[in-house]
Amino acid sequence: IHVPDNLRAYTKVANYRDDCLVISVVSAAWATELRFILPQMLQSLRVDGKLYQLRSISFYIDPEF
Repeated sequence: IHVPDNLRAYTKVANYRDDCLVISVVSAAWATELRFILPQMLQSLRVDGKLYQLRSISFYIDPEF
């Protein structure tokens, strides 16, 4: 996943369905941090990750991460 190194430990890919990537995060605070870079993540995953059909990214708070 194309996230900054300091956030990578708090995230993991949960699912990819209907052109939407679902990312599991430890807390709402980390989800907020990721929302700030959401446009860059989408662009990076579309181009570098070759997920050309990717339309959105959603975050799932999983306290038992």
